[in-house]
Amino acid sequence: MEAAVRYEDYPGVGRLATPKLGLIWGPTADFDLKLSWGRSFRAPTLYQRINPPWVYLLEGTLRGEREAPPGQTVILIDGGNPDLSPEKASSLSASFVLHPQSMPGLEASVSAFKVNYSNRVVAPIASWSRALIDPAFADLINLLPGAEAIASAIALSPTGLDDQTGFGTPFDPTSVYAIMDARYRNVAQDRIKGIDLAVRYRFELTDAGSFELYGNASYLDTSRKLFPASGPIDLSGTIFNPPRFKMRSGLGWSRSALMINLIANYIGGVTDNRLTETDKVSGLTTFDLSIRHHLGSKAGGIDIQATALNLFDKMPDRIRQASVIYAPYDSTNYSAIGRYLSLSLTKSF
Repeated sequence: MEAAVRYEDYPGVGRLATPKLGLIWGPTADFDLKLSWGRSFRAPTLYQRINPPWVYLLEGTLRGEREAPPGQTVILIDGGNPDLSPEKASSLSASFVLHPQSMPGLEASVSAFKVNYSNRVVAPIASWSRALIDPAFADLINLLPGAEAIASAIALSPTGLDDQTGFGTPFDPTSVYAIMDARYRNVAQDRIKGIDLAVRYRFELTDAGSFELYGNASYLDTSRKLFPASGPIDLSGTIFNPPRFKMRSGLGWSRSALMINLIANYIGGVTDNRLTETDKVSGLTTFDLSIRHHLGSKAGGIDIQATALNLFDKMPDRIRQASVIYAPYDSTNYSAIGRYLSLSLTKSF
């Protein structure tokens, strides 16, 4: 058993003592049980607090109001917030680790975890195109603002209004449909829970070499409440947020100076919920292959390795684009690099 307490004092921000507890129990030589609990405290960064607000004028049809008439605009306020409070969290995890004596090369584990954040510092509007159609963001949106509200919003920026509509016409306050406040803020609650699985098995076959099988899988469920009275918003499994399921597995073989590894990667699909009509984005499965050969001391201790990442050149699903300047895929979760080949030489001294 382990226990620890950390005390933090940030002048002008806050102070807090955060405890942590850990327990490992091995009732037999075949498995262990692990349990950990703790609290944490994080002050907002200097960037999050003092970065000045920036105010943009955007085309309304790109912000989720698909039926907005031509010429309608939206004002977006982005940047820091000097009134941010520290965020706090409590975490709990439990693990079961199996390493049976009867199978020396086998090790498997399953872990469950839960993290509750309060006052978490985030940029609350992750998807601007959904902000105007999702009631969860209602408190951050000022619909049909008056001239005074528009002037106050523009006055927040040290450089004034940044017109990104591309209309090429003078700013018309009467065309503003809404003001969106996307500055950093403390949200009421973030909840993260999930399960991790891991298996690894090493064994040898006479005259056939050494083998290693391994796999990792994770399931994640996250939600957020922007305000105490608002309902939770699902984050996991939605576009530009972590998918609910990920997996990585592999097979390794080695014999004498030769090593070969084949790895399969899977990133689960997500839902594109930026507009009223949702769209499914398929997951991505890729394979990696590496071959390594040690040339031995007579060749100067040189290793030669060939690697192919994304062996079959798989591409992520295309998504709807609000503008041609945005990537046509979920760049947060998937890679569009495609097949990548490399050859390396390594010399040991």
